[in-house]
Amino acid sequence: MSFTNALIMEYNLCRHFFEHVADLQEGIRAKLIEKTHTPKWSTKIEDGTIKKLFSDFPCRLDFHNDRDYSDYPLRFGLPSVEDIHKLVIDNKGVKKEQLIDKIVMKREPKMGLREKLASVVERHVETRPDGTLLWQHRKNKQNY
Repeated sequence: MSFTNALIMEYNLCRHFFEHVADLQEGIRAKLIEKTHTPKWSTKIEDGTIKKLFSDFPCRLDFHNDRDYSDYPLRFGLPSVEDIHKLVIDNKGVKKEQLIDKIVMKREPKMGLREKLASVVERHVETRPDGTLLWQHRKNKQNY
Protein backbone atom coordinates (compact mmCIF):
# COMPACT_ATOMS: atom_id res chain seq x y z
CA MET A 1 0.00 0.00 0.00
CA SER A 2 1.36 3.39 -0.91
CA PHE A 3 1.63 6.32 1.49
CA THR A 4 -1.21 8.19 -0.25
CA ASN A 5 -3.48 5.13 -0.15
CA ALA A 6 -2.73 4.70 3.55
CA LEU A 7 -3.73 8.32 4.20
CA ILE A 8 -6.94 7.87 2.21
CA MET A 9 -7.79 4.67 4.10
CA GLU A 10 -7.13 6.37 7.45
CA TYR A 11 -9.29 9.32 6.48
CA ASN A 12 -12.12 7.04 5.31
CA LEU A 13 -11.99 4.95 8.51
CA CYS A 14 -12.17 8.06 10.69
CA ARG A 15 -14.99 9.57 8.69
CA HIS A 16 -17.03 6.36 8.73
CA PHE A 17 -16.33 5.92 12.44
CA PHE A 18 -17.69 9.40 13.19
CA GLU A 19 -20.74 8.84 11.00
CA HIS A 20 -21.69 5.27 11.93
CA VAL A 21 -20.58 4.52 15.49
CA ALA A 22 -23.23 5.90 17.85
CA ASP A 23 -21.16 5.45 21.03
CA LEU A 24 -18.57 7.94 19.79
CA GLN A 25 -21.26 10.57 19.26
CA GLU A 26 -22.81 9.74 22.65
CA GLY A 27 -19.45 10.08 24.40
CA ILE A 28 -18.82 13.45 22.80
CA ARG A 29 -22.33 14.62 23.70
CA ALA A 30 -21.99 13.59 27.36
CA LYS A 31 -18.45 14.77 27.91
CA LEU A 32 -18.12 17.91 25.80
CA ILE A 33 -21.56 19.24 24.99
CA GLU A 34 -23.76 18.59 28.04
CA LYS A 35 -20.81 17.97 30.40
CA THR A 36 -22.83 15.40 32.37
CA HIS A 37 -20.01 12.85 32.09
CA THR A 38 -22.64 10.11 32.11
CA PRO A 39 -22.98 8.79 28.59
CA LYS A 40 -25.73 6.31 27.76
CA TRP A 41 -23.72 3.69 25.92
CA SER A 42 -25.38 1.40 23.43
CA THR A 43 -22.96 -1.49 23.30
CA LYS A 44 -24.88 -3.03 20.41
CA ILE A 45 -23.15 -2.85 17.05
CA GLU A 46 -25.64 -2.92 14.23
CA ASP A 47 -25.26 -5.39 11.39
CA GLY A 48 -22.97 -4.04 8.72
CA THR A 49 -21.35 -1.34 10.88
CA ILE A 50 -17.89 -2.89 10.70
CA LYS A 51 -18.29 -3.54 6.99
CA LYS A 52 -19.27 0.12 6.48
CA LEU A 53 -16.10 1.25 8.27
CA PHE A 54 -13.95 -0.55 5.72
CA SER A 55 -16.13 -0.11 2.64
CA ASP A 56 -14.77 1.59 -0.42
CA PHE A 57 -16.26 4.95 -1.29
CA PRO A 58 -15.07 8.06 -3.12
CA CYS A 59 -12.29 9.91 -1.37
CA ARG A 60 -12.78 13.60 -0.68
CA LEU A 61 -9.10 14.28 -0.02
CA ASP A 62 -7.41 16.86 -2.20
CA PHE A 63 -3.64 16.44 -2.39
CA HIS A 64 -1.53 19.33 -3.63
CA ASN A 65 0.60 17.15 -5.90
CA ASP A 66 0.70 13.67 -7.43
CA ARG A 67 3.72 12.40 -5.49
CA ASP A 68 3.32 9.07 -3.77
CA TYR A 69 5.63 6.71 -1.92
CA SER A 70 5.81 2.93 -1.66
CA ASP A 71 8.21 3.24 1.28
CA TYR A 72 8.13 5.78 4.07
CA PRO A 73 9.74 8.89 2.54
CA LEU A 74 11.38 10.30 5.67
CA ARG A 75 14.38 8.67 7.26
CA PHE A 76 14.27 9.95 10.83
CA GLY A 77 14.35 6.53 12.47
CA LEU A 78 16.92 3.83 12.66
CA PRO A 79 18.30 2.47 9.39
CA SER A 80 16.52 -0.49 7.84
CA VAL A 81 18.20 -3.84 7.23
CA GLU A 82 18.28 -2.90 3.54
CA ASP A 83 20.10 0.36 4.38
CA ILE A 84 22.68 -1.55 6.42
CA HIS A 85 23.04 -4.14 3.65
CA LYS A 86 23.86 -1.39 1.15
CA LEU A 87 26.42 0.11 3.54
CA VAL A 88 28.14 -3.25 4.02
CA ILE A 89 28.31 -3.76 0.23
CA ASP A 90 29.49 -0.17 -0.41
CA ASN A 91 32.23 -0.35 2.26
CA LYS A 92 34.28 -3.32 1.15
CA GLY A 93 37.29 -4.09 3.30
CA VAL A 94 35.82 -2.42 6.39
CA LYS A 95 35.82 -4.21 9.72
CA LYS A 96 32.73 -4.50 11.94
CA GLU A 97 33.56 -1.72 14.44
CA GLN A 98 34.80 0.57 11.65
CA LEU A 99 31.50 0.13 9.77
CA ILE A 100 29.41 0.78 12.86
CA ASP A 101 31.50 3.85 13.81
CA LYS A 102 31.25 5.19 10.25
CA ILE A 103 27.45 4.87 10.18
CA VAL A 104 27.03 6.35 13.67
CA MET A 105 29.19 9.36 12.74
CA LYS A 106 27.17 10.05 9.55
CA ARG A 107 23.78 9.96 11.28
CA GLU A 108 22.25 12.20 13.86
CA PRO A 109 22.77 10.64 17.31
CA LYS A 110 19.92 8.26 17.94
CA MET A 111 19.28 6.06 20.96
CA GLY A 112 19.68 2.40 19.99
CA LEU A 113 21.47 3.07 16.69
CA ARG A 114 24.72 1.33 17.64
CA GLU A 115 22.79 -1.62 19.13
CA LYS A 116 20.62 -2.05 16.02
CA LEU A 117 23.64 -1.93 13.73
CA ALA A 118 25.46 -4.50 15.85
CA SER A 119 22.39 -6.78 15.88
CA VAL A 120 21.90 -6.66 12.10
CA VAL A 121 25.61 -7.17 11.45
CA GLU A 122 25.61 -10.13 13.85
CA ARG A 123 22.67 -11.78 12.05
CA HIS A 124 23.52 -10.98 8.44
CA VAL A 125 27.25 -10.50 8.14
CA GLU A 126 30.04 -13.03 8.16
CA THR A 127 33.42 -11.84 9.39
CA ARG A 128 36.20 -13.13 7.15
CA PRO A 129 39.53 -14.29 8.64
CA ASP A 130 41.07 -10.89 7.82
CA GLY A 131 38.28 -9.14 9.78
CA THR A 132 36.44 -7.72 6.75
CA LEU A 133 32.72 -8.23 6.32
CA LEU A 134 30.68 -10.31 3.87
CA TRP A 135 26.87 -9.94 3.68
CA GLN A 136 25.06 -13.26 3.98
CA HIS A 137 21.84 -13.47 1.95
CA ARG A 138 19.13 -15.28 3.88
CA LYS A 139 16.56 -17.46 2.14
CA ASN A 140 14.01 -16.81 4.89
CA LYS A 141 12.76 -13.19 4.74
CA GLN A 142 11.78 -13.39 8.45
CA ASN A 143 15.44 -12.90 9.29
CA TYR A 144 15.17 -9.35 7.96
